[in-house]
Amino acid sequence: MAILRREQNLPSERKLDARAEPTSDGSDLWLTHVTMAGWADEILKSKKIETRECKALNKKLAYFFALKPAYGQKADLEKSDQVSRFPAVFIIDPENLAAPFHVYPFDTGGALNETFGDCPDPTVFLDDYELSPKLQAAEAHIAWAFGSREAYYDGEVKSELPMSLPSFDKVGRSYIAIARLESSRINAPDGRSCAIEVAYSCNIPLLEHCRAVVLPKQHIEDEDGSLSEVLDLIRAAEIEEIYYDWQPNEYPKHYADQITNIVRDLLASKGVIDG
Repeated sequence: MAILRREQNLPSERKLDARAEPTSDGSDLWLTHVTMAGWADEILKSKKIETRECKALNKKLAYFFALKPAYGQKADLEKSDQVSRFPAVFIIDPENLAAPFHVYPFDTGGALNETFGDCPDPTVFLDDYELSPKLQAAEAHIAWAFGSREAYYDGEVKSELPMSLPSFDKVGRSYIAIARLESSRINAPDGRSCAIEVAYSCNIPLLEHCRAVVLPKQHIEDEDGSLSEVLDLIRAAEIEEIYYDWQPNEYPKHYADQITNIVRDLLASKGVIDG
């Protein structure tokens, strides 16, 4: 079931916004940008994460998730022997960035493309879930729905939250149904269901904001020990390098848990989340 948008030019009601006090101003709420390793090469060459046309919103935007490296494309479930098709993650420190264009409590692309199945209330519009366009609103949402950054990273909604909402709170109840799709208690968790989406209408320079990049090792170094020129680009941008071991003819989604743990360890080492 796709989540519908309201008619153009109608303001968002933001019925999910400001349900708790933020735990911080969000300036240290690091962001992740997940892409294919092959596209990571182009990002490194251009020295920035560039905006791209969003067909759903008819606007050029650069998309990120708060803390978590959630991702999901049709190609993630297709085997490949091309390492450039496998995930790469840029870790972004948002300090000194301008305000986001929008903040949503889940992946809007997944919402519009029926990724969340029958969980969403069909009478709740996408715009009703929107949060205020600031990282402080993301912090407040984490406090309300999860209680801590660590629980948010694990996709564990506060157990008492559903019982605390009145039956007529259709936006809150619908959000919880969607968010629970990432819970460790279900068979096929989907990290996009409660990964807070943060979109910017400007390019994001790597040198000022990128703190690390996660790549398949074989995208940089061949079996004979030869190194890709991409490594020079990473080091020129003063970006920390973190690698995972890739094998051909796997599914890109196969590496999701490993990448999630890699990013968790990095964020813990920087004090962004507790270890």
